[in-house]
Amino acid sequence: MKKAFVIGSLLLVLTLSLGGSVASKSADGSATYEQLKLFTEVLSIVQNQYVDEVAPKDLIYSAIKGTLRGLDPHSSFLDPDSYKEMQVETSGSFGGLGIEITLRDDVLTVVSPIEGTPAYRAGLQTGDRIVKIDGLVT
Repeated sequence: MKKAFVIGSLLLVLTLSLGGSVASKSADGSATYEQLKLFTEVLSIVQNQYVDEVAPKDLIYSAIKGTLRGLDPHSSFLDPDSYKEMQVETSGSFGGLGIEITLRDDVLTVVSPIEGTPAYRAGLQTGDRIVKIDGLVT
């Protein structure tokens, strides 16, 4: 656990410094190249000199996650397996009536109707509150 924290911290510091340099949107492509060169050098050092073996993919994914975490609380990275899982989990929420819903203030609320579905044709709109279904209070 401690070694993962050390690697994560090292990569977070690196990616935040990279993020700052790249975010400056310098017109000079060589500055970006130099920052990427720094990243590959650190990656190489960790791979060759760290006490335990660490998969390069894990290091790169950690760097990407750290970079996006530094942007804002809504940006994140999903590895391919997590992305597929998320797609499976959310695909069920778009069936039936054709609406995406959420609980807002303990009331079922329409997030968005999907165009061409029964809900869309019935005129449901974002923000509509669903208080009864088949006469039963939700």
